[in-house]
Amino acid sequence: MIDQAPVRDATETRLRRTYGFEEVALVPGPVTADPSEVDLAVGVGGFTLQIPFLAAAMDAVADADFAVRMSRHGGVAFVNLEGLYTRYDDASPIIERVVAAESGQAAGRVLAEAYQQPIRDDLITALITRIKAQGAIAAVATTPATAWHHAELAADAGADLLLVQSQVSSARHISTSTRVLSLADLTGGLKLPVLVGNTVSGEAAYQLMHQGAAGIFVGVGPGAACTTREVLGIGVPQVSATIE
Repeated sequence: MIDQAPVRDATETRLRRTYGFEEVALVPGPVTADPSEVDLAVGVGGFTLQIPFLAAAMDAVADADFAVRMSRHGGVAFVNLEGLYTRYDDASPIIERVVAAESGQAAGRVLAEAYQQPIRDDLITALITRIKAQGAIAAVATTPATAWHHAELAADAGADLLLVQSQVSSARHISTSTRVLSLADLTGGLKLPVLVGNTVSGEAAYQLMHQGAAGIFVGVGPGAACTTREVLGIGVPQVSATIE
């Protein structure tokens, strides 16, 4: 049962103090426990993770091999279905060029050129099949624009978890030029759990949950490699966003 989230007055202009991880510390409680007896397991989309760690759907973080290793250690890694690994039979030469780039701009040019190659359905199927063949959780990520196509393809290939991810996610997207994804239709029409991200407000999170999301990714701009706040000026410090 999901309670109704409080709705803020859109005309409210009062600023409130928010906090990031570097600004807070946890207060020790009155009871201590043996670390070896602490259970860190957490449920995600019907799966139990022995460690509460999810690896980001970034080419620089997760490929099929990393997803398998992460799963064996008790976590889960989301593989980007719109990245290099679904465009090339072997993406390692491109990654090596990015690593060897002398500046961020040079690396950006390499990636811009690499992303001209179209996404291949056969590579998506092969990627998921490779992960599943090794007994690992196959978690994949896509964007709202390609969610239906990739979701059906991933489900047919045996994927376990689907993440629909964008810079900022909401249950009510407005567009007159593109087809708007109905999250309720997507979650209701698939046989695999759908997680959604990213958001930073309780109201938006509740609305996404009411649309059938099995999990919500919280955070806009807190990552060490993320430039969203710098470039767009949007986001909420992560501790405050998580608490809300």
